[in-house]
Amino acid sequence: DFQALRPHLDEIIDDLDENALVTPFMTHILNGYDQWQSDDDGKIGPYISRYMEQTFGSAVNRSLQDHLFDRYPDAGGNPYLLSEAVERDILSRLHQDAFPMFLCNPAFDLSDPTVTYEQSQILSPSTAPAVQSAASAFRQANSAYVVYQTRYHNRISVIRCFSGVPLYACGALWMWKHAYDNMDEPYIHLYAHTGRGMDGSRDWYTFLPDPVPVSCTPHRSPDQEALLDLYRRGEEAGIIGTNHRDSLVLFETPPLVLPDYGPEDFWKDHVFQFVPFDAARTALRQRLNDFCSHIPVQEEHPLKDDGDRRLGNAVVAQVRQDHFLRFPVLQQILREELEKLRTLQEALQRLDAIGEELSRYRPDLEDFFDMLFYGMLDCTDSMGQPAYNAKTSRILFRYTNQDGLPDCQLLTREGDPDLPYSRFFPFYQAFLSYHALPEASPVRQEMQFLLQQRRAAPLPPESTPILSQLKEAWNPQSIQTMGYLLCDLPTPQEREDVRYFYTQLVEHLQTFTSPC
Repeated sequence: DFQALRPHLDEIIDDLDENALVTPFMTHILNGYDQWQSDDDGKIGPYISRYMEQTFGSAVNRSLQDHLFDRYPDAGGNPYLLSEAVERDILSRLHQDAFPMFLCNPAFDLSDPTVTYEQSQILSPSTAPAVQSAASAFRQANSAYVVYQTRYHNRISVIRCFSGVPLYACGALWMWKHAYDNMDEPYIHLYAHTGRGMDGSRDWYTFLPDPVPVSCTPHRSPDQEALLDLYRRGEEAGIIGTNHRDSLVLFETPPLVLPDYGPEDFWKDHVFQFVPFDAARTALRQRLNDFCSHIPVQEEHPLKDDGDRRLGNAVVAQVRQDHFLRFPVLQQILREELEKLRTLQEALQRLDAIGEELSRYRPDLEDFFDMLFYGMLDCTDSMGQPAYNAKTSRILFRYTNQDGLPDCQLLTREGDPDLPYSRFFPFYQAFLSYHALPEASPVRQEMQFLLQQRRAAPLPPESTPILSQLKEAWNPQSIQTMGYLLCDLPTPQEREDVRYFYTQLVEHLQTFTSPC
């Protein structure tokens, strides 16, 4: 640290007048036109440096000892006093600041003579007697040092050397291990094909144990239980299993691409397409079976499959789990395969739900229409008068409850925020309310009981005016004029569902009133 040199140079510059400072420099620059006009820093920099060396050479080329006298004016030019100052201020500080040339764990004591041995060096310029004297004095107080004179006249160096430092004292060791473990293929250096086995795939890695099994150091793996649960789920799903060579592997399948089926995919011209639906469900079931059977397999990742079986299956299982716990790449592959399995299962569940909904939807639709035609549903307008057309504002089912008291089940009411179709499509809203009733609910069971009685008896007289109003209000022409109302529905599926309902209403009405 020779910061004292700068003030000395500043004094030289301050003593120069403007002409003495600027004119020689400009003359030097103009004389070197061919140097700086090229705009090449590689030429301009050295050209200016030559001028600085010529102008300030006497200050720059002074000996180290001269600069130290400037730095320590209290020495008064006395080499002995300067030597004491160098030993006290410079060598002691360099001794404290010098560290081994690797990242040492701060918890490790390098100065413990029972563990390490120190043999350090002080490099002193041969042209500075006061510095040499300071180095010799410092060496007497610190026997681990050896003093060397060097030809470098402008520097003092301290090099501390220790032997016997154990590897674990290297603070960078765990940093290196972390970076190594995060490689795509850690422990690849253990692979060395030996020609063993029929296909030559067996290598030394098969016979070498992992350096530190995870089960031996569980405190270093806080997520060990979660990873073991992941491993168990992989075994239960068959993603971890034995291949045709009876070797334990992790099966990886190609990327999964599935169609996102919805109910709208199986309706055409207001008719549910059973053939495409059954084909889609069969194909999805086959894909799920193929996945569970590992067809096709993109890659088989070998898992550690050693351990003396004479020690019991628990030892073999522990070896396998330790191998899996050590490799994040294997863990990620297993997560992705489990996600593929979940995606397949959920896609099949959605198709099954569509089929189950349809199996309930059509019978419920027929029952609702019959209850409407038999006059079991009380349909009124806003004035409370019977209405079976677009003016219908409320539909309810009246019955006698289990206590023998009159009761009613509201199916739709215009303006009810929980019944979004009640204003423009009251019959459709009433059907949705009926369809949502649980099979075991007393109201639904009462509806089914009364409907069976009505179907077994002749058509009651009150049905005649109801059927007459319904036929007048609902026919193919009215379905066509409903188009502007359907356009206000937010989704194509809703528009299709409402249109299908009223189309079925017209068809069932015609069938119900047919003389045949």
